Amino acid sequence: MRRWIVVLLMIGVDSMAAVPAMGQDVSWAESEYKRAKELYGQEDYAAAEQAVNNCLPVYQSLGKKKYELYCLEYLAKIYNKTQRYDQAIAMNFQCLSLASSLNDLEGVGLANNRLGVNYYNKEDYQSAAIYYEAALAQSRQSGKTDDIKIDLQNLADTYERLGRYDDASRYRAEKLALEGTATGNGGEGSVTSYSTGEALSVPQADERRKSGEEKMKSGDYASAVEDFQSALGVYRAKNDEQYMKWTLEMLGRSHYYLGQYDLSQTHASEALALAQKTNDNYGQGFDYNTIGMSQYYRGQLNDALTSFITAYSFNNMDGSSKSELKSTVYFIAQIYKNMGDYSAAAPYEQQYNVLQSQGY
Repeated sequence: MRRWIVVLLMIGVDSMAAVPAMGQDVSWAESEYKRAKELYGQEDYAAAEQAVNNCLPVYQSLGKKKYELYCLEYLAKIYNKTQRYDQAIAMNFQCLSLASSLNDLEGVGLANNRLGVNYYNKEDYQSAAIYYEAALAQSRQSGKTDDIKIDLQNLADTYERLGRYDDASRYRAEKLALEGTATGNGGEGSVTSYSTGEALSVPQADERRKSGEEKMKSGDYASAVEDFQSALGVYRAKNDEQYMKWTLEMLGRSHYYLGQYDLSQTHASEALALAQKTNDNYGQGFDYNTIGMSQYYRGQLNDALTSFITAYSFNNMDGSSKSELKSTVYFIAQIYKNMGDYSAAAPYEQQYNVLQSQGY
């Protein structure tokens, strides 16, 4: 569930209303949680916070992670409402971690959205944009149009604050397209690009994608991103998942080369989800590489190692891309050396040298 960034009050999770009774402690915790919601509605935030803190340790002691997440989400709402934005941010990061561990994709999207709200309220618009982009990517994967529209509006407002008026216009145009109010004159068979608001035919979108690929080869990654965004919007409108995947992969890699690691990982993660749907081994190897590289340069070495080891399982297959394999083994070796494990690094470094000698 989303809320516009101009509204500080964010609606809470209501699905706790009927926690299954598993003993007196759970019944008492359920009662406290309900009381917290009532107090919140009465704007008695101090008492609501105390009530949530009363029931939270009960759920934690019983290992009821889902209900723990609901309590943490409510605490984050209270912190945001009372303008304790740093505490709200810290709490929403806990929500993000817990939701990820539960594979609760809606919870992940909600945490990213609320982090965007928190940073926006702190007037840290650059950080807000990062988390709104992540929320939007999750909304696209879930296909929830209402959430997508709210995320688009949030991003449009945020980019306007940053003075990035072209980006703001693109997101507003996409929102209008979703609402069915955008029009264009791209000719017969044209559709409005969700990403740019342009009216393009599918062949025109294909030309934009090819243009982006050529710009990548020449190192003009910023211009490549613009072309890929134009093409991606049309593929989204047509729900062409194969071309969406290819374009997202190129967007992710372009953002990586621009040093925009959060955006790189966001696009690569969406591409990976599409590759997994069709058991596309090449695509999965490519996407795990992009995710791993983004994690590496953000200092997340353990996460990066996990991504690269997974990428290796795909890129080391017969017929896989040797260039991608070369990147994979290079980074695995570097991470092990950074960790001081030179014996673990050695076979990957040797494989890298062999690929290098073969001209890859």
